[in-house]
Amino acid sequence: MVLSDWNLSFGAGGRLLGRAQLVSTDSKFAIVPFRSQIKVYSLATRQSVRSIRLDLDLSLVVDATLSAQDPNLMYLFTRTNSVVVVNWREKLISPVVATYNLQLPAEIVRFVRFGASENEYYFIIGKSTAKNQPHSRTLLRSTNDSQIQEISTLKNVVLFAMSVDRSTIAYLTNRNQLYFQSGDGPLEMIQFAYKTPITSLAVSNAETPMIALGTSSGIIQLIFVSDNTRPQRLLKWHIGQINCVEFSTDGAYLLSGGQEKVLVFWHLESDNQQFLPRLNGEIVDIELSASTEELYGVSLLLNGSDREFLVLSAVDLTSRLNVNGVRPKFATHIETIEKDRRRLAKSSVVLDEDTLTKIKHDFSSHFEVHPVSNHCYFPYGAHLQSYDFIRNEQISVITAAPTIQAGKVRSETSIQDPEIEQFAFSCDGKWMCTFDKLQPPEIDNLLSRNDVQYALKFWSYVDGKDRGGWSLSTKIINPHGPGVDVAAVAPAPPSYNDGLAFVTADVKGGLRLWRPRVPKEIYQKVGKDKKLQQTAWTLRKVRNGNERTDAQNVSICWSPDASVIATGQEMNISLIDVNTFEETPVQLPSIAGSRVRCLKIIDEYLVILARDRLVSFDLLTFRATDLAVKVHTQPGSRNLLAVDETRGVFCFCVNYYTKSYNLRSRIFVFEPSKLQPLYVSDHDTGISSVRFAPGMSSFVIVDTDSRIGTLGAGVSTMQEQKELDRAYELSALLNNAKQMASIRKTESEAENERKVLNSQIFEPILDNLEGLPLEALFDRVMKIIV
Repeated sequence: MVLSDWNLSFGAGGRLLGRAQLVSTDSKFAIVPFRSQIKVYSLATRQSVRSIRLDLDLSLVVDATLSAQDPNLMYLFTRTNSVVVVNWREKLISPVVATYNLQLPAEIVRFVRFGASENEYYFIIGKSTAKNQPHSRTLLRSTNDSQIQEISTLKNVVLFAMSVDRSTIAYLTNRNQLYFQSGDGPLEMIQFAYKTPITSLAVSNAETPMIALGTSSGIIQLIFVSDNTRPQRLLKWHIGQINCVEFSTDGAYLLSGGQEKVLVFWHLESDNQQFLPRLNGEIVDIELSASTEELYGVSLLLNGSDREFLVLSAVDLTSRLNVNGVRPKFATHIETIEKDRRRLAKSSVVLDEDTLTKIKHDFSSHFEVHPVSNHCYFPYGAHLQSYDFIRNEQISVITAAPTIQAGKVRSETSIQDPEIEQFAFSCDGKWMCTFDKLQPPEIDNLLSRNDVQYALKFWSYVDGKDRGGWSLSTKIINPHGPGVDVAAVAPAPPSYNDGLAFVTADVKGGLRLWRPRVPKEIYQKVGKDKKLQQTAWTLRKVRNGNERTDAQNVSICWSPDASVIATGQEMNISLIDVNTFEETPVQLPSIAGSRVRCLKIIDEYLVILARDRLVSFDLLTFRATDLAVKVHTQPGSRNLLAVDETRGVFCFCVNYYTKSYNLRSRIFVFEPSKLQPLYVSDHDTGISSVRFAPGMSSFVIVDTDSRIGTLGAGVSTMQEQKELDRAYELSALLNNAKQMASIRKTESEAENERKVLNSQIFEPILDNLEGLPLEALFDRVMKIIV
């Protein structure tokens, strides 16, 4: 096997940015930016129909808008004062139509509106800061050739908001001075009674000028700008901080949201209220558009950093679209990467060959690939996200531990939800083992405040008509005893009890072997309704430990023949006989040299990833192999090594700094007995985790941008991946052919040979489909769209 046999590609996943989402003017599509791509969703099918990749760091995008002249064009505005015009709808070789670099006195904070033409823009500029930090804000008009006219400037602004039609702007200063501005007119100070810290702001259109102030106490102050004789109104329902408020286009309704996970609709004339409760996260933004009044966009904050974007119908409040990114839980908050870079650059640290890989923080994350469906499962909090990286969409979210369904407010924020710390699948994919920890609340000074509750759970996969799901079979409280944390879970290989077993290791070095107890056939159906009796998982073997250590310094793995289990604790490595559950008479030499991060057995070789080295050991000859590499690893580096047992190789990822202090990574594929790697590749950001997908014979890699990549060997693997991708693309094309029929091209676009997909183009290939193979159907489509 040579280097050319391996192929690496990153094409799925990504982090949802949580800003600059748009709904097309015909209300048929939603345009959602991720950090690495822009995805277009059909509101009719709820599926992604396009992925637009740009040579642009989309995290720099601060705002976006659609062209009023050509609805196929989208304008992106960045904090580096660039305007990028993108054709989001048509399939072009390059989606970027034009790029303008503006010379402005400060960076763009928000786009306000177009001027007399779409070559003229109104911006609010200033310094981008954290929320509610006081800074000057300037409203100016600029053209593509950087002709600038300043309209107004206000100092110490902490909040500002624009109306839905972008005709009015409201500002709030750090001295609680409220200002109102209509069009290019002057700033007008508005008097209001201030009592509670203001956390959100909204202003209505110029026809009915009103200002809404959301407060930290949950009260909304409503101010009538045009009529000073009308007293201010107080709207009361929220009991926690209000994160966002927004007026409807006609000013008849006010929408608000906050920590309660409830979207509230206020009818301002009748004082009636409507509610959309039990959303998945805290509401952080509400977006309305003057061109799509029947749809609302709502952004949710899920677990402190991840976002979810909803498109709701204004008529019946039903969900039209639900967009999620990949949700890996990083050991260290991902924003620390940029903080580390700035810290190193400021201190001018000289990075030599010995310090390039000494990363201060651990950016690893845990995920597993289901051995049958190839879906990636990401634990975060009490939930497991199932993500199909082939279709590039979330499949489901599983609640593996009980949580508070409503949003937490006030003292409830100190109540912690359970955390899934370990989980694994059986080799046949029919069983899942999870381990979660529940920290007691600190609200009351109880004697049990330090009693952490642990739960080991076994789940069976139940097939359904549309989509299957996981059903809890067995729950065991404190499986290794009170106060003892489980540090690792490893499924048994097929050679042991057909793979129906899990072994768990605790922080004291103890082991537990768990196997299912299937009821006899005569007892399988019980009760009047003859329901199947659930299979119970029971403890079969026990090995106790004595010396407590950190959970990150414990590792276990099975040998392929299930004869031994290798355990690592601190610097000690032991081989446990599976039959006796005792340590084997033959002792391993001290080969780790430092704290063990991860152990894997490939054929007869024991691969050891320690803090300072990567080595392998031949268990048959009891000799070290040629594989011995000096490395610098973090505690979570167990997530950076994965094994392909069929080929007898493993993938290992190394994160390092460049000379300019940027985090990068290098991906290796090794044979366990050789020093020379089979494959080496560099990646443009850090790697957080790698796993092996047996169903695809490929390694699945997740980076610090939450992108998912595949590393496969051989042409057949890549062809299989492409066939899956094309099959999904074909399905999306056929499902959305009617939606694409509304796209029209002008004569000038025809001259540029822009090819448009519409229903007339697809009609011939949709005839006589009976018995037509998928490959032939796909060829018909490709002849049209290529």
